[in-house]
Amino acid sequence: MTKIQLDLSDEEDYYTEAHKLKNKLKTKQDAIKSMISAFDAEIEYKNPGAKKYNENINIEKKLKKNKKMEDGIPGLPELF
Repeated sequence: MTKIQLDLSDEEDYYTEAHKLKNKLKTKQDAIKSMISAFDAEIEYKNPGAKKYNENINIEKKLKKNKKMEDGIPGLPELF
């Protein structure tokens, strides 16, 4: 589960409250979830280097996870 804190303007708060009441939802959180599910989103990197950075982080995590295997292979080249 991920929690996100939103700072809604008065107008956004009004529309969220209206959506909540119209759809008989219990909380504004449920209203926002319902409203968000109506949209498709595609996430792209602003900085092309960020994708490479995240790939390197994933490789590091895998290496740390398999540390015992690394220690058992003599002459394994250092990746970082």
